[in-house]
Amino acid sequence: MQTKLSNACDNRDHAALASLDLTAAFDVVGRNVLKICLKIKGIPFQIINLLDNWLINRLAYCKVM
Repeated sequence: MQTKLSNACDNRDHAALASLDLTAAFDVVGRNVLKICLKIKGIPFQIINLLDNWLINRLAYCKVM
């Protein structure tokens, strides 16, 4: 990815990158709020649905020993 972005800059082409850190992004914000924010940001409907389906019935836990 870095090479592609560097080459685009070297060739004076347009380049854009969107990145999601999925490790912590969804444990603080509710699914409905997240969907609204993504829609406002202009994320395509198909990607919002993909993330929403991925988040359904997800559970997280922490085990302290």
